[in-house]
Amino acid sequence: MRQEPGKVVLTSTKGNNSDLLASAFNLYVPDGSVVADVTFGKGVFWRNIDKTRYLPIISDKQPGFNIDARVDFRSLPYRDGSIDAVMFDPPYLSGGDTVVGHLNKQYSCDARTSHQGIIRRYTAGIVECSRVLRKRGRIFIKCQDETVSGKQRFTHLELINILEMLGYLILDLFILTTPATPCMRHDYQRSARKNHSYLIVAELRN
Repeated sequence: MRQEPGKVVLTSTKGNNSDLLASAFNLYVPDGSVVADVTFGKGVFWRNIDKTRYLPIISDKQPGFNIDARVDFRSLPYRDGSIDAVMFDPPYLSGGDTVVGHLNKQYSCDARTSHQGIIRRYTAGIVECSRVLRKRGRIFIKCQDETVSGKQRFTHLELINILEMLGYLILDLFILTTPATPCMRHDYQRSARKNHSYLIVAELRN
């Protein structure tokens, strides 16, 4: 791993995902690692990462992106134990009429997907990533807590519990704060608006 002289990596970042991922990769992904980004999207996470340092394998379920293959992260075409690190960022907000319209589109929300459905989607992806990761391989999981029908859903805690049950050691937890004010559907609020997301870094031990 590399670290720029005089630059300290902090757990909390104000900015965007590309800044966050570059810092996390510098700490936790050795040069020459085979890195599978199984939810590549538009590639925003990689904008500040020097791809020549790694052997990236890029895929996504959605069509139209500049990817190596169109692949569902729940059924990856990689051999068991063949990947050093995985980047995993599935749609992490439950959809529906109570979600601001452009957020439904931005996060690929599905009105039929409940919070429990989101967690099941994460779990299926983590299980499949565990198959292709080598022992001591690392997974980087992006997530965000949400408020659903007035109830707090602390997604990052649920995922940490799932990871630990599946034999992972939690290495780090990064917090990304957006500089913009979150959108609101109503002109009133009953709880604090969530303006931060998480990046969980975990290592497969079993």
